[in-house]
Amino acid sequence: MIFLRHPFRVVFWGGVFWGASVGWGAPPAPVLSPGDNFEKHCIDCHGANGKSQTRLGRKSGAKDLTNAESMGKLSDAEIFKTIKFGRKNSKGEEKMEPFAGAMADAEIDALVGWVRGLMK
Repeated sequence: MIFLRHPFRVVFWGGVFWGASVGWGAPPAPVLSPGDNFEKHCIDCHGANGKSQTRLGRKSGAKDLTNAESMGKLSDAEIFKTIKFGRKNSKGEEKMEPFAGAMADAEIDALVGWVRGLMK
């Protein structure tokens, strides 16, 4: 009965519960710059310079991102797909983990352009 005397409370609390159900209150995931995403997700295998001369890079056979000849054979769509879904060898063993859950498509698009900038 107290809510009937104070209609604002009904509207306020109804809005709070409705807002919580549609995602209000949860901050959006931060969008990182391509360089920050490279540092966060790629540097362990590809190295800071993109040459893949790290221990993990050599072990997994990571591509040298600075090699214009081999990178030139890949389309932006192929690079996007590799980043998003990962890479497996002919035996089906994962060689590069997928980043679909870690980056939005727009972030992956930006990262593709950033990786292209590493080519020499």
